[in-house]
Amino acid sequence: MKTVKKEEFWVEWCKEELAQGRSLKIPAHGFSMLPSIIQGSIVQIEAISMEQILPGDLIAFQRLQHLVVHRVLKIKQKDTELLFESQGDSNMRIDESITSLNYIGKVTKKNKLKLSKKIPSYPQRIFFSAIALWLTYFFVLKNKLKKLRLRLNQQIK
Repeated sequence: MKTVKKEEFWVEWCKEELAQGRSLKIPAHGFSMLPSIIQGSIVQIEAISMEQILPGDLIAFQRLQHLVVHRVLKIKQKDTELLFESQGDSNMRIDESITSLNYIGKVTKKNKLKLSKKIPSYPQRIFFSAIALWLTYFFVLKNKLKKLRLRLNQQIK
């Protein structure tokens, strides 16, 4: 019997649901799409063909065994294959090329609302990146303090 990791199962389940014509509503994790999508927002992903995607659209794609949602910056064509150049709104680095092999679908809504297609400017991206970095460190520190408090409470008992 093959053991399937939780992350691997999750991505495969998402693909299967979309292949069945269903849309996905899943909670966002992380800060790479600040301020467009904040952690805990519910994003809706639909099986929309790559040919229908435009710059500014948010797409879901597979990176290793994770589902990632980022914004399309440019669309390129190599031979007969479409390639997307994407980036998180608060990321400074452009993602690997998105192809039909790792493209999953289009994000159509966030918390039941339509999404903006505005691509952040470089100064905005720097600002959003600083906020995302601060929030990441804040949550890491908060979790470490919580674990330390639990450990101290166990030692006192």
